Amino acid sequence: MTNQLNSVYLNFCKRVLTDTVYDDSLQERFFTDPKGISESEMISVLNLKADVPSTVGNFWPQRAHTMIGLKRLDNLQLCLEDVLQNNIPGDFIETGVWRGGASIFMRLLLKEYKIKDRTVYVADSFEGLPKPDLSRYPADENDTHYKEDFLRVSLEEVKNNFKKYGVLDGQVKFLKGWFKDTTKNPPFEKLSILRLDGDMYGSTWEVLENLYDKLFSGGYVIIDDYALSGCRSAVNDFRFKNNIQDPIQTIDWSSIFWKKCTKPIEIGNTLERVDKYLKNIFKDIMTVYSERPDLQTAFPEVHVGDLYNLLIWSGKHGINEDVRLMANLHCTSFCGYIVKDQTCKMHLEILIIPKHSMK
Repeated sequence: MTNQLNSVYLNFCKRVLTDTVYDDSLQERFFTDPKGISESEMISVLNLKADVPSTVGNFWPQRAHTMIGLKRLDNLQLCLEDVLQNNIPGDFIETGVWRGGASIFMRLLLKEYKIKDRTVYVADSFEGLPKPDLSRYPADENDTHYKEDFLRVSLEEVKNNFKKYGVLDGQVKFLKGWFKDTTKNPPFEKLSILRLDGDMYGSTWEVLENLYDKLFSGGYVIIDDYALSGCRSAVNDFRFKNNIQDPIQTIDWSSIFWKKCTKPIEIGNTLERVDKYLKNIFKDIMTVYSERPDLQTAFPEVHVGDLYNLLIWSGKHGINEDVRLMANLHCTSFCGYIVKDQTCKMHLEILIIPKHSMK
């Protein structure tokens, strides 16, 4: 689908979005005329190695229009081009856009391929992140993102950024407000790209709960903040609740994505095996935890984790003595699980599942 000129132009746009052109005069020329930069000039920029933080997106930049980094923009392009190549119907949405860079790139790609029957939805409060709603999402108890003024970017500024790239047009729609309101009755029927960048448990859960069913089979879910415990827990809880076993793929240190499949895989038998095994062993695992300083250091608090990985792991490798049950640690509505998976470099993870699964 991508020809050489498409590829050069889109890759150059990524460098502009991440502020890695390293030539202010060239960048200003681009903003004056986005199509006015010659191919040779773009290639000369692409031949320069981008700095590591801008590649992996592990800092908050002062000038860039996105903080997700080049690697995540590459992933976004891969997903976008795949749904277009395979005629997966549906619009694109990003929930949590900061200065708008990733959403701008989605519109740039549609424009480059002359796609006129899809819309990019740009969903954000444009006032920063919400205060944690602990009555609904206790996992957000220690979240302080709402205090960060750096994350407050106005709708006017984001629109101006779209205008700089020449893509503030009718194929871009802005959904201003909290996700619990803007995603409940959205102005679209189908999605092919669902990109989440909400940081928190509540913000992530609300988007998945309200929009996942609108994602067409063959479309992509992209989770920008999976490295953050609140976001990760919401994703894992949602996948477990809805029996989603589409394989998670890692993008970089922070982000993951998966392609939505047509039919979920039944996991009832695996759950039964897990429950039966756990009920028969380690009646008082708190004693084990109290005698293991290494576990206490690694996991000072129990949090909602990845039951999905436990189920897949147990299904592939069988239930064995590397599974350990931990009950009621700092959590009244869940039971905790520690998994020591020898196939994953002896990595230990805390995993949580609802108590009803133990009945």
